[in-house]
Amino acid sequence: MNNMKNVKIGIIALIVGLLIGTIVSISLYFTMRSDYTELQNLYISANDTLVITRNELGQEISRTSVLEAESGKLILKLQTKDKDIIHLQDIIRREQSINIELHNAILLINGIIANYKDSLDNTISGYQSIIDSLGNVIQYPIYNRKLDMFNDWIIGDIEMGYSVFDINLKTKSAYEIVTGRERKNIFSKYKSYAQVTNLNPYDHTETLKVFSKTEVKPNRFNISVFVGYGFGVKSSVLIVTPILGVGLGYKLISF
Repeated sequence: MNNMKNVKIGIIALIVGLLIGTIVSISLYFTMRSDYTELQNLYISANDTLVITRNELGQEISRTSVLEAESGKLILKLQTKDKDIIHLQDIIRREQSINIELHNAILLINGIIANYKDSLDNTISGYQSIIDSLGNVIQYPIYNRKLDMFNDWIIGDIEMGYSVFDINLKTKSAYEIVTGRERKNIFSKYKSYAQVTNLNPYDHTETLKVFSKTEVKPNRFNISVFVGYGFGVKSSVLIVTPILGVGLGYKLISF
């Protein structure tokens, strides 16, 4: 009798073990599949080109895809030779080493392009005495020019003479940065984007790379252990027996 009982317990333990193993394998499969899909999407976004347009005010607008992942660790798995993506990975790696969570990382590189030419007279602030090869003293003027022709976006002073050159410039930059999701039509998937508008008309965006951490999708499948009581019939008598089991569940509604 005891041997039969032990056999039943062994069979039940084997079934429970196989069930747990199957559930764990299914869970690992879906996790790996999700990571693979995210990694593919990251490669697509990483290779997206920077699109530059201008609005009705003549301001430069730069737009690119956002690299999205549930974890910053996944984007670090990208194998690329793109120096801007590598730079973004370095930012993520550095910040994750000192922060518990990293939600967004932005790499924005801009350049100033300002061409100006006029025929106004420069101010003479002094003279520089130079002795030529014959021993003659020649007076060369030192010119000063104030830069204020860029509507306060670029200001400064320039001093220049025969062997004098001194420039002091101050540039101001201002940006409007937005992120969002869009789709081409109701049948296409939403795609995240990042957009930078340069308010300085002399600013030009050269690089824009953005990482954004997405919300972790809720795992509705779960493995649970339950304890309870069941009813059965033994020798035509209704009896109550305790039950200990392992089950696979699916959460329909979260509160």
